[in-house]
Amino acid sequence: MKETTSHSNANKPGNANKAGNAKKASGALELASRVAQLVSIADVTMLRGSFEFRDAAAHPETDARGFTTKVREEHIVDKRGITVRPRMDVEAKFRPHVKRARFVRVSAEFEILYRWRSEARPDRDAIGAFARVNGVYNVWPYLREFVQSSTVRLGVQPLTLPTLTAERAAMLAGP
Repeated sequence: MKETTSHSNANKPGNANKAGNAKKASGALELASRVAQLVSIADVTMLRGSFEFRDAAAHPETDARGFTTKVREEHIVDKRGITVRPRMDVEAKFRPHVKRARFVRVSAEFEILYRWRSEARPDRDAIGAFARVNGVYNVWPYLREFVQSSTVRLGVQPLTLPTLTAERAAMLAGP
């Protein structure tokens, strides 16, 4: 039996330290850990990626570090394992205090195949939390490289995303 679900979340790095978000992230990590013990990564593939300049005046919402991250994910559960497809947009404003600032959006979609290592199957909530948290966490290094090389290709200062902890991945992934 195949089961497909999806999730979407937008998160600014500066908002990640709020107490409510930390409590939700802790709960998501607990649920995700139940599944992490039962699967292993079989493959990670970048399905598509794009980068573009945008009108900076239309995007005043970047935080103090100059970028926001939006995460969406879908996952499919079947007898072989879990397929997770996280889609992420990183939006950054370069030279934010200048009238003609440049706004850049880098988008990427990945597919991660996790295979069952055990006959045990966790509940839906645990699988959903795992897909949201581990989907972000496991592709973050690939996203970091793509964002940095894309901004170089656009001729702007390279944007290097920070490293990602499991707790931060849970906050990015949302409830």
